[in-house]
Amino acid sequence: MNHRAPDQPLRITHVITGLGRGGAETMLLKLVETLPAAAGFTHTIITLTAGGPYDLEIPGVPVVNLGLRRGTANPLALLRLRRMVRALAPDILQGWMYHGNIAARLAASGEIPVVFNIRHSLTTFANEKPSVRVSIRLGALLARRRVARVLYCSQTSRKQHEALGYPAEKSLFIPNGFDSERFRPAPQASQETRQMTRSALGLVLPDAALLIAHVARYHPIKNHAGLIRSFKHLSQREPRAHLLLMGSGVTLDNQELRGVITDLALENRIHLLGERHDIARLLPVCDLLVSSSRGEAFPNVLGEAMSCGLPCVATDVGDSGAILGSAGRVVPADDEAALTAAMADILALPQSARQALGRAARERVIAEFNLPAVAERYADLYRGLKTRSAPDVQQRDG
Repeated sequence: MNHRAPDQPLRITHVITGLGRGGAETMLLKLVETLPAAAGFTHTIITLTAGGPYDLEIPGVPVVNLGLRRGTANPLALLRLRRMVRALAPDILQGWMYHGNIAARLAASGEIPVVFNIRHSLTTFANEKPSVRVSIRLGALLARRRVARVLYCSQTSRKQHEALGYPAEKSLFIPNGFDSERFRPAPQASQETRQMTRSALGLVLPDAALLIAHVARYHPIKNHAGLIRSFKHLSQREPRAHLLLMGSGVTLDNQELRGVITDLALENRIHLLGERHDIARLLPVCDLLVSSSRGEAFPNVLGEAMSCGLPCVATDVGDSGAILGSAGRVVPADDEAALTAAMADILALPQSARQALGRAARERVIAEFNLPAVAERYADLYRGLKTRSAPDVQQRDG
């Protein structure tokens, strides 16, 4: 049995596939930073695969790599993981995403509370890889026994997974949280200063340019092509509009993406910035954030942009509509005409009206998705799991 003194921090071990720059990895990083030992928690992260830009960005948090190669199965790795968990003797074992959830459940002894953390929407379940569909269904089976809670960052995702057999009585909704001090509006400044800031970030644009930001890895679910076609119509109505595409694979080396832009003669209006690590600097000098996805759970970029005081347009997937509330525009997925109209509508507003919409967006993030409050909900869960038996943990679905 795992005994600890009452005044010792709770030991939380997290199991995740890797530490790339995705939404789950970002939230994990924010969580361990917001719940340090001083708040009564210590963290260890076990990654199933090697590498990842966040490996060296978590001071004071050990990161242990299991050494798996992506796309390969190694039964001996489960034995190594079980030994790691036994040596760490955590109070709580939390998986992140499907593979991390399954690994945590199979590695835990019966006395350690296991928490699943699901970060994915099933809007396009039929189009998932067969291995992913197997993992999703296996997770549903494992969640029914010896799993204390199944966390969801999206109410839409929660309903989708429960329909596939994930136990509803173990469900708990905790949204993503955002650091409103890091993601904040740019200070009020003259147009000259604003342009200087854009230039310093490598953006050579007309003084009067209206910047639309889109932040997403290059993947069919993000619908870059549909966004570009929508922007083509917008550019004919609003000559000041420029589109900034940021994300992994969104570069000039992407021949497929370049081909769409070239075919529509938008080379001078669309700017491919690739993966950026200065989003908190880039968003405040933009005028609008757009999300064109065909499927999402809880898109982090919406919360980040709203926290920066940006009005947003998003497709009605996952929890996007619930996140935006009345502080933006929501349109059907794959409706390019509606996407064009929503972007045009916001850009046509007087600057004061756009700023008011942005202020409302920021106020909503601070009220509903502020990082310290979200982290405290995780803290409440961890404390409850340690002090009560897993089946009796009170749900908190606020």
